[in-house]
Amino acid sequence: MTKHAFISYKSDYANFTIQLATDLKNAGFRVWVDKLQGAMAGEEWLAAIGEGLENSSALIAVITPEYFTSQYCKDELSYAYTHNIPIIPIMLRKTNLKNIPKNFFWLENIQYTSFENYANDQQIYEDGLAKIQDRLRKIDSAFEGPVPEAEAQYLNTLIGELTKWQGVEEYIALQAEAQQRPNPQEKRIDPALAVVIKEAKKQEETELKIEPLKNIAEAVEKLPRFVLIGDPGAGKTTTLRYLALEQARRRLAWLEAGRNGPPPPIPHIVYLPQWQDGQTPLAFVQSQWTLGGDLAHELQKGNVWLYLDGLNEMGAKGPEKADKLRKWLKAANAPQHVIVTCRKDDYNEALDLQQNTVLVK
Repeated sequence: MTKHAFISYKSDYANFTIQLATDLKNAGFRVWVDKLQGAMAGEEWLAAIGEGLENSSALIAVITPEYFTSQYCKDELSYAYTHNIPIIPIMLRKTNLKNIPKNFFWLENIQYTSFENYANDQQIYEDGLAKIQDRLRKIDSAFEGPVPEAEAQYLNTLIGELTKWQGVEEYIALQAEAQQRPNPQEKRIDPALAVVIKEAKKQEETELKIEPLKNIAEAVEKLPRFVLIGDPGAGKTTTLRYLALEQARRRLAWLEAGRNGPPPPIPHIVYLPQWQDGQTPLAFVQSQWTLGGDLAHELQKGNVWLYLDGLNEMGAKGPEKADKLRKWLKAANAPQHVIVTCRKDDYNEALDLQQNTVLVK
């Protein structure tokens, strides 16, 4: 089995751990951290932790004062010590080792790599990362493989960034209601109002087709392009990020499996408030793209899926930009798959993209 280093950490410091794991992976090192394995809970999570630890050939411990308050962390560290698995301690926050449980007295004799104050000094992080890599090489050169190709690095980084987002891994498949336009020229009607109109006009042709959905996955399957609307806190952005995260994982798994079978699409997630005045929608989307190639062609063919967050957060020029986006989505060279988020009460005539709408409830 391929050797990997298991990263043990207190959940309060998940973001640092995810960043460290991502940077090690992008440098070609094989590491295992629970947060990057996908959403798990309960016994499934415990089983995955156990398997990851049992198959590890080194353990990186992210030491903080809170580390020893976690029974999971103490169990992981004890397992590595009693099974003669090399331990690489990281001092993330100053910790008085004289105050840790007595059965971990041996930690004082192991050389630490300090990341203290890394948030205020990028060089501290870079130096610490290089030292961790050197220590892994000295333990066993098999930890280090070839540096991943650019696309794999892009996906590793995207997965890391999306995993940091609070709530994404605790995502619950939201119920949704789809609103489909039989006529693109019709004005948008609020979904709640549309239901009332539909009930009031049972014998007449309705302006909008309302279709209940089991979850957002069904919307993605049925609608190539749609606007995801909902009240504040309904989970629009979390849903968008979750969909992009799962797609990135599928694409990365396909790459790592040797590109066998049909390729899953590559997700490209963009925050609309970063759209600069004067840019076309395509120019803006391209400015956020790091993989190169003909992005317009890949979007049009459906090889790249576009996730646009924050339609209602574009400021005073929002209606003007929404008009540009509306025209792009209706053009012959429009991207094939697009999901846009917007606050329900703000999705008015000025921002209406004249696309199918999905309401999260």
